[in-house]
Amino acid sequence: DIIWFWQAPLSNTSLSFFLSLVYTMALVENSEDSRFVALAKFAAPEDTSLARTIDAEAENGIFSGKVFDTLLQKVGDVLESPGNKTSGEIESMFTIVIDMLAAVKADEVAAKLDNVIEVLSLNHNLPETRFRILVSTYNSIDEPLPLSLRARVFVALVRFAASNKLLVSIANQLSNADAWVKEWQCSAEDIRKVYLTISEALAEEKQKALAHKFLVKYLNTYEGSESAELGEVKELAADAIVEAISLPSQFQFDTYLQLDCVKQLQKDPSRARLFELLRIFATEKLEQFLQFRSAHAEYIASLGLVADDLVVKMKLLSLCSLAAELDSLSYSAIATTLQIPEGDMMQTEVEHWVIRAIKAGIMEARIDQLSGEVHVTRCLKRVFTDAHWRTIYDRLGSWKSSLQSLYTSLARARKSSVNA
Repeated sequence: DIIWFWQAPLSNTSLSFFLSLVYTMALVENSEDSRFVALAKFAAPEDTSLARTIDAEAENGIFSGKVFDTLLQKVGDVLESPGNKTSGEIESMFTIVIDMLAAVKADEVAAKLDNVIEVLSLNHNLPETRFRILVSTYNSIDEPLPLSLRARVFVALVRFAASNKLLVSIANQLSNADAWVKEWQCSAEDIRKVYLTISEALAEEKQKALAHKFLVKYLNTYEGSESAELGEVKELAADAIVEAISLPSQFQFDTYLQLDCVKQLQKDPSRARLFELLRIFATEKLEQFLQFRSAHAEYIASLGLVADDLVVKMKLLSLCSLAAELDSLSYSAIATTLQIPEGDMMQTEVEHWVIRAIKAGIMEARIDQLSGEVHVTRCLKRVFTDAHWRTIYDRLGSWKSSLQSLYTSLARARKSSVNA
């Protein structure tokens, strides 16, 4: 099945939902009872007292938490040992259970939803069925239920999908997480759970770059926090730095230096060297890294980092730093910066690193072999300062003036043509 999350308006459009709706109608169509009583008789035909209690409470329009839990347990037992019950029938049973949530006392809804999630996540038999029920549960959280409850279901859904190799079913939805947590009006705690859960799930799927992206989102939620709270994520902040340095596609490091949870590492004796390594990758060149490697080779290895891979990245970053200083780079200047020895292979080596930078997407340049120069049209800004913002502002102002002049010229030409 293809599973969709629809946010505005919320709707259930998966095939599984329509099938469960059909089964739900079939379950109650031959009964004079409410769907809740019909479910109790269907899930636990031997427990007549449960059906009577549900019928009595249904008249008041509010179900007690005890009755909800009892019915949930009966439905959960069917899920664990379905016998001759089909997946569609099981899904329809949970559809009615989730409908019942709206009639539970408001102060008990969150706890009862957690109970539903626990039942669905407890075991992994019928994983596709459980997954579809979780999706249906997510899609059913709508008024009068608090929208913030969606976060709880979503976290459980992602965890279950990851542990059952079903993450591919919702992978293309994860990029909506930023918009969703705003729409759900989540607490800071729930937002953190969403981002960290997504990061961990993607890491299990070996999607390291995307997992790292959500880990950084998670760490960003601690901006402005007190030192005690920052201390809780010190280990994850350190892990994020190591990940960033090791990721082949990651070349921007200055933003990490600005994170409060990362800044604290500078004052931590056990992690100060890691902060210094990050600073080198953010602002320095190859020479400074080689000095650090010489002094802390064992430490680099203890982090699980491969020194030769770091040299490659530092050469590319150093090339960007040089390109940020000059628009035209001589082969000799590049060779000096990258510590390429003079000789017959110098030109080949220089061109090799320029081409690698271009392929990595951190530089746009033209190699002029005749003049022995590299003409740079764009390169990565390793540190984005106020001066860079001013440059952008000035360029935009210049483009605006040019467009205004062009518009004026065209207007005059058109006027002259009409007068002629």
